[in-house]
Amino acid sequence: MRATVYTAAGVNLLIAAIILIVDRVRRKEGAEPRPAVAAEEQPQAGAGAAPSRLGWLLLLGFGLSGFSALVYENAWTRALTLVIGSSVYSFTTMLLTFLVGLALGGFLYARLMGKREVQVSTFGAIELWVGVTALATIPLFEKLPLIFLRLLHAFGDSFSFFLTIQVLLSGLVMLVPTLLLGMTFPMVARLFTQSIYRVGSSVGISYAANTVGAIVGAFAGGFIFIPLLGVQNSILLAVIVNLVIGWVLIVGDPQLPKVSRFALGVVVLIAVILIPIKTPRWDRFVLTSGVTIYNDRYESLPTTSLRLEEMRRDEMIYYREGLTATVSVHRIGKDYVYFKTNGKIDGSHGDALSQLMTGYIPLLFHPEGERAAVIGLGSGMTAKAVGAFPLREIEVLEIEPAMADVTRFFHDKNGKILEDRRVRLVPTDGRNYIVASPKLYDVITAEPSNPWIAGIANLYTREFYEVVKSKLKEDGIFAQWFHNYSMSPDDFRMVFRTFGEAFPQVSVWGMKESDFLMLGSKKEQVFRYPMLQELFSKNQTLREDFQELGLSDVYGILGFYRMGKEEMMKFSEGAGLNTDDGAQLEFSAPRNLRRSTADLNRKLMEPFLVSAPWLNSGSIKIPAAMRHYYLAQAHEANVWNDQALEEINRAIRLDPSKADFYVLKTRVLLAEEKSGEAAKAALAGLALSRQTIGPILRASEEFYLPEAKLVYSRTIQMGTQEIIPYLGLGNIALHARDFKEAEKWFSAARRLRPEHPAVLLAWGRLTLARGEAEKAREFLEGSKQKGEDSGTLYGALGDTYVKLARWEDAADSYARAVKYRKKNNEWRRALGVALAKTGKVREAEEKFREVLAFSSADAEAWHELRKLGKRY
Repeated sequence: MRATVYTAAGVNLLIAAIILIVDRVRRKEGAEPRPAVAAEEQPQAGAGAAPSRLGWLLLLGFGLSGFSALVYENAWTRALTLVIGSSVYSFTTMLLTFLVGLALGGFLYARLMGKREVQVSTFGAIELWVGVTALATIPLFEKLPLIFLRLLHAFGDSFSFFLTIQVLLSGLVMLVPTLLLGMTFPMVARLFTQSIYRVGSSVGISYAANTVGAIVGAFAGGFIFIPLLGVQNSILLAVIVNLVIGWVLIVGDPQLPKVSRFALGVVVLIAVILIPIKTPRWDRFVLTSGVTIYNDRYESLPTTSLRLEEMRRDEMIYYREGLTATVSVHRIGKDYVYFKTNGKIDGSHGDALSQLMTGYIPLLFHPEGERAAVIGLGSGMTAKAVGAFPLREIEVLEIEPAMADVTRFFHDKNGKILEDRRVRLVPTDGRNYIVASPKLYDVITAEPSNPWIAGIANLYTREFYEVVKSKLKEDGIFAQWFHNYSMSPDDFRMVFRTFGEAFPQVSVWGMKESDFLMLGSKKEQVFRYPMLQELFSKNQTLREDFQELGLSDVYGILGFYRMGKEEMMKFSEGAGLNTDDGAQLEFSAPRNLRRSTADLNRKLMEPFLVSAPWLNSGSIKIPAAMRHYYLAQAHEANVWNDQALEEINRAIRLDPSKADFYVLKTRVLLAEEKSGEAAKAALAGLALSRQTIGPILRASEEFYLPEAKLVYSRTIQMGTQEIIPYLGLGNIALHARDFKEAEKWFSAARRLRPEHPAVLLAWGRLTLARGEAEKAREFLEGSKQKGEDSGTLYGALGDTYVKLARWEDAADSYARAVKYRKKNNEWRRALGVALAKTGKVREAEEKFREVLAFSSADAEAWHELRKLGKRY
């Protein structure tokens, strides 16, 4: 960066030197005698001393034009970010397109209109066209994600072509409006100089008016309009400004007939009233679909309608265009919640392990601290983990104020941490706050977003780490999250080297083997188990969170350990350094955005992995079998199944009498799809203790059919009061159309839990299979009312409503069913039939074509398409 600044300064100095030389030559030439200026060519005294009334109107119009231009730029940039991403290349592309449009507009004006007489009404007409073309960009934004996917699918996803797509999409939005805006400056300068003799001062005054308008527009657009009105409404506001400017300028032109001016005024007034009312709202699902990052999720779908269906699959429960980003919260089913920032998933219930451990692990190495800083609020889980310790002060640094609203949807996971009196939410940039803060901290945690996003990589630089180190107390700890996916090995290793060189003491911890936590400190990091075990026994929040993650003892976190400083530096040997001046990561990370690199980075890292140095500490009084069990739990939580299996087998060899060991082994084997071995472990656990019935049955859906029947039968023999084995055996019989056997098991389940939604669902499916549609409807609707929410339920409801000829209800149920199983052609075809029965021919045709796109041999869909009079 420093070299770039010096180069730019050198170019400026060179330009200045050239101008001075040219000016000197011009002065020498000007010393020669010139013919007298004709009297009629000389300026009249006082001519153009001040702008006329029309001149002031021009200045006002030009100022407001600059205002609207910067509102557009802010709004377009925010909207395009949702489509082409938030990298430094994306922002450069958008700025480039905007400036090229302005320059091209000035050039075209000089070529096409430079020698013609210019009227004020011409300026007004161009302003009207700016408003009209900017208005046309609003419906275009919904199409851009799909256009992006088509281009990427057709031409490949190399980085150079990705940049080309960015330019094309930015040009589709910006080029025509900015081209027209570019024409206004030379036009206004020429109009203004017609009444002022001094060209230099006239251009300066007009340029100043436009610049002032642009400054106000930039401020108002970014800090007021977008946060308060939203991106789309900000564009509409700027459109109205352009339309009003155009109308006022045309009305103010005395050369036009009054009738024309009045008619135009009526048209513009109607447009100004109707545009905000009649303009369709953006489809927020499409805009937040994150096509730049998740393009593979949509590319695999064969039709546009299926891509749109996938984008709209999950319920959106919150949406806000905030000060710095567009934030949305989504829900899958009843319970699973995640949130997106500019279309990218940045936190979810599924990320609980990494988010909680980012707070817990550093505090377990410094549990007696008093002050902590958390950089990045997100779901609030990291702040909750930090707040589980007896700190006196916790500062949460979050640049996007809308994140405070996001945390409300994660109260079940974050414990309403923002209501804690010790917590102070600071709406600011985390790095700048840490730099400016005079405080010293015991613990600082940072869980930024991915470094391919512009501005994020500066949280991974040598200079930032030096600042953090200076803000830590002598025994303080810094923890930072990092990942190995969509990162080249060079970038991955560069972050490790930069971090490792910044701190005297370093350790690396793995979370789900794609997320990592780097711990840096000035003093040696020591795991003091006796003290931590006492803390664990007294800290209810800590115990509950560990239990939810599958960990039953604080010792288990040692299973997350991956490397110390020595191994980290060996792994990163020869890698570059990420610095503020070089900004290497900010420019290299986006190049690997869509590359699958997690497995590669994991394999490169494997030779350097070591066990935690405290595993066999003499101060840890835990039986050897339990140590292996706790480590196996950590590996299971990390989805490191082969290592988990190795540890649990060691535990069983040392103490084969522990039933919990077999339950854990069952889960690990099922995750590895080893159903036969899992059944043996499950039966061994059941033989040791009835307490294993519940956890084994909760995992029973993962068994293959023969093993499932074996486990279900064994638990029933043990006299379980769980309904799962009865429903399981009943469903197996129902699938084989053995209705008598199915009724036997469903009746047993009904005796245990007559109003349970799963029991009502089972009876609904059985009665439907027997042809008793009305009775099935009662059971199935009852199941839905009790809280059942599954594809199986909605598919059965759809079948029931078809038998009852309730076509609208059937269509609604099938539409919900395919959200859960988008490749279920039977439900999708039935949805098409139901839509056709309700007269929605176009939608029905779409569903039949989707079925044929998934399965070109589906003759039933083809016949249904023919019934509609359509060809395939």
